[in-house]
Amino acid sequence: MEQVKHMTPGIKQYILIAFLTILSCFLLFSVDKDTHSFNDLLKLGNLAALVVYFIPTFLVSIILLKYFSKKNQMAKSITLSLLISVPVCFTIIIISFLNYR
Repeated sequence: MEQVKHMTPGIKQYILIAFLTILSCFLLFSVDKDTHSFNDLLKLGNLAALVVYFIPTFLVSIILLKYFSKKNQMAKSITLSLLISVPVCFTIIIISFLNYR
């Protein structure tokens, strides 16, 4: 059996996860019916929502990355952490917003 060298996540992985999480947030916001251009994404309401979506998703992604990096290679760990955290966090936040109304 082949031994796989596992690394602990570093600043490069955190920056990559942050970038991909922000990109996911902007993609989610772009499907909004009120968003017609990139400038609409930079409105105050969307920036406030970006913070609400980004922070928990980023934190959950980092926690999952640390967990998966103990068992898998770094690329697979990043992929798994984002594939799990982005849909789960976005769904929880959307349901929370719907219940708040």
